Amino acid sequence: MTFDNFASTWLLGLKRTESVDSFGPNKEHVIQDVAYTYLPGTNLIATIARDPSGGDETYLLSTLNRSTRGLVTQVIQTDRLGRSREKNIAYDAIVGLFPETVTQHGLSMTTIYHPTFGFSVRSSDPNGA
Repeated sequence: MTFDNFASTWLLGLKRTESVDSFGPNKEHVIQDVAYTYLPGTNLIATIARDPSGGDETYLLSTLNRSTRGLVTQVIQTDRLGRSREKNIAYDAIVGLFPETVTQHGLSMTTIYHPTFGFSVRSSDPNGA
């Protein structure tokens, strides 16, 4: 793991890289590197690159677009071949919790949270369940 520290702006411990150990489906040992970039002058993550030095089948770049309040409003995931998928996240205008996430194919997952306690009160999936 590597970190950046910017003492003048009190941005300490910004994680730049980490290695994730796991076991694959055939019990083989797998190590993937993950790299992070941040929006300038903040501790808000801008991009996450999974296995940046790996092959086409393991590399994934996730770009996080944010609102003026710093909330993630869009996630774009792109592989090394340029194929991408996009998720748009809408937030409740009053409380600020996200009630709906919409994918590029029009499927939506709606979750309503309790405004005080923050736990899920009601949820429905793309099938209406």
